[in-house]
Amino acid sequence: MSEKLSIEEARAELGELLAAAAAALQSKKGENMVVLDVRGQSFVTDFHLIASGRSAPQLKALASAAAKVVKELTGRPTRKSGTPESGWEIIDGGDVLVHIFDAEHRDYYQLEELWNDAKRFEIE
Repeated sequence: MSEKLSIEEARAELGELLAAAAAALQSKKGENMVVLDVRGQSFVTDFHLIASGRSAPQLKALASAAAKVVKELTGRPTRKSGTPESGWEIIDGGDVLVHIFDAEHRDYYQLEELWNDAKRFEIE
């Protein structure tokens, strides 16, 4: 079961980096945004922020917006993997991993199901 959060509620509950990345995705019309809170379950990250886009150009815009925010807030070079054409890009923000999928790849990989025990939030 998911709890629905606005960007401001996400900022208060989950932190500035996650909220800023979600706002950046929202500004580029990212869809079906879900946050998986894996604090205490993963040694790699605290949160997975997952969003969908409808086309390779939109995936590129979503990834660019998220990477810009991560770089601005962390001061570190942004590490990305994947391409818009592959249907999945990931931006490593340290405490937040941003996953951007097209619908086909999101359905195929079902990343949300890998972290079934994680607390889940939907970003409105």
